Amino acid sequence: MYEIKLPDFSIITDIRKDFLRNNADDLCKKYNLGKYIDEEYYPREKLKYMEIPSEFNSPEELYFLIRCLRKGSATPVKSTSWEYFTMNIPPFVQKLLSDLDRKWIWFQSDINFSQAEKNYLSQEWIIEEAISSSQIEWAQTTANQAKEIIMRNREPKNKHEIMIVNNYQAMLFITNELKDAVLSEDLLLDLQAIVTKNTLEDEWKSWRFRTDEDNIVVMNGVTWEVYHKPPTVEIMKKEIKNLIDFANDKDGTFMHPFIKATLLHFWIAYLHPFCDWNGRTARAIFYRYLNKKWYKDFTYIPISRSINNSKKQYSTTFIYSEQEEHDLTFFLVYIAQKTKQAFKEYKEFTIKQKKEHKNIQSIISSLYGKTLNERQLYLIWYFIENPEKYTNNSVYQNQFKVSKNTAKLDLQWLKELALLEVNHIGKYTNYYPTKALLNLWK
Repeated sequence: MYEIKLPDFSIITDIRKDFLRNNADDLCKKYNLGKYIDEEYYPREKLKYMEIPSEFNSPEELYFLIRCLRKGSATPVKSTSWEYFTMNIPPFVQKLLSDLDRKWIWFQSDINFSQAEKNYLSQEWIIEEAISSSQIEWAQTTANQAKEIIMRNREPKNKHEIMIVNNYQAMLFITNELKDAVLSEDLLLDLQAIVTKNTLEDEWKSWRFRTDEDNIVVMNGVTWEVYHKPPTVEIMKKEIKNLIDFANDKDGTFMHPFIKATLLHFWIAYLHPFCDWNGRTARAIFYRYLNKKWYKDFTYIPISRSINNSKKQYSTTFIYSEQEEHDLTFFLVYIAQKTKQAFKEYKEFTIKQKKEHKNIQSIISSLYGKTLNERQLYLIWYFIENPEKYTNNSVYQNQFKVSKNTAKLDLQWLKELALLEVNHIGKYTNYYPTKALLNLWK
């Protein structure tokens, strides 16, 4: 069993402990220790490599004081019936929650997106989330390849592609069907069955909870070190009922939706109720709860992309939260950091995209005296970024959520402007960018 090295506070004398406790406020201000209760909520493993102020005799003394400060502001979180966790809500998390509640998110304030653009971005997010969440679980497929599979409704050829298609179907399930439904064991199992379809060696393990005979543990796939031993099946089955009540807001306590969604994410991963792919289900439930609570901003933000770029940190954060005195703040801080990062990156991306669309519209208008709709602008921009790609009527319908006739009219109109050219392959009429289109931006 992999265990992090916890500090040995027994080497600190009682006199020194009293000194540290009695002078906590002064030492905190003098050495800016408050940062270790905010966004720099580092575990002991990371703090031991940092410079120790001269008033501390050892790294253990510094961490002892930090733990005292953290415990002093922590709130018990009875997220399970057999173990208590604690949690701090650091200032930067409080600011993030405030920003969410004041609805400053990019598409509601800074950028005025049309419904057509929101539909397009929502579809893009669902695809991106399906890809990134699968890649966290080591799906070996590039983002471009995976997107092609989904957009062209191509049959997946291997397990990695199946994982991504399953995840895409799971995200559609939670945004369309699960969002307003009352969560139940059957719906949780339905979601898990979608996620695991055709990916398990024993398909009968798909639509059921794990048993003791399954011997499920969380381990490193390379070193085979065991990171986490889930609770017994007896405890897990009891806790699933508590988790469902928690997700349906029947627990009788108020908690900010973002924090509650984060706890659901952790709780499912901690219980590990299924034979495989628990992480993808945990992330799906995180999104489902936020969507249910009308945090539709998250419908456009693929947070799993940020998590996928720091998979090791994601895994170790679970370990810190479990092994460092059941302090869930480590996990909350990590998810909040990735959420903040995802919003920032996507806001910058969409502002840039809006400017480029405005530039495209200006060029087309000056040359042809025509105005493109938002869908056509996105397609032209896509071809400028990906000149080797193509589209067709069915892909266009899927991408922009429009009818067959609307897609046909949009594409034909661009063809008449000599911005697209046609190539017939079997039953499909494929549209490619013309040289004239691509030369406009050289």
